[in-house]
Amino acid sequence: MPFQPDLPGLLTPVIQSPERQNTSLESFPDVSSRTLSHYAKVIGRAGELFVDSLLTRYGELILAVPEDQPFDRLIRRGERVLTLQIKTSARAVGGVFKFAMKKGYSGSTYGIRGYSPEDYDIAALVALPENVVMFSADRRESHRIGVDQIGALRADPRASYLRALEDIGFVSPCKPEDGQSLPHIPAC
Repeated sequence: MPFQPDLPGLLTPVIQSPERQNTSLESFPDVSSRTLSHYAKVIGRAGELFVDSLLTRYGELILAVPEDQPFDRLIRRGERVLTLQIKTSARAVGGVFKFAMKKGYSGSTYGIRGYSPEDYDIAALVALPENVVMFSADRRESHRIGVDQIGALRADPRASYLRALEDIGFVSPCKPEDGQSLPHIPAC
């Protein structure tokens, strides 16, 4: 097999030996608050990938966008494009997963601030330890998922997505292949 030399400016990632790999998240969600805080970006990424997996299973065409955008994903439905903001919670406090609808971070020039109405169309709220997502078109400053809602979100994981699409008047571009209209979404 021929050898491919490294390309200038493109470095091969260093892969740590198993003895040196960080195992801090190995027992997630049973980790300290300090660990959750330290790995917040990693946990957020896991939430984004979970949403990608769920929406891909629904046949959605999803595109990740650069971090400088006020939304995390573009979803193409027919000729229309939907913007999606994804928030992830790693722990329920007092029986509730909480989601602050804020953008930015404390070290940035602009700091932490709220979203403008045009920043995204719907939010995907991920309760990561429970492997559930609740979609919402509600423009609140914060959202909550009670642990008592987890069962319903698991039983019909698509229901809140369809409801959020309805709430913003985002109709299905066509009927599915089986000829049936999508539930809760007006047909073409």
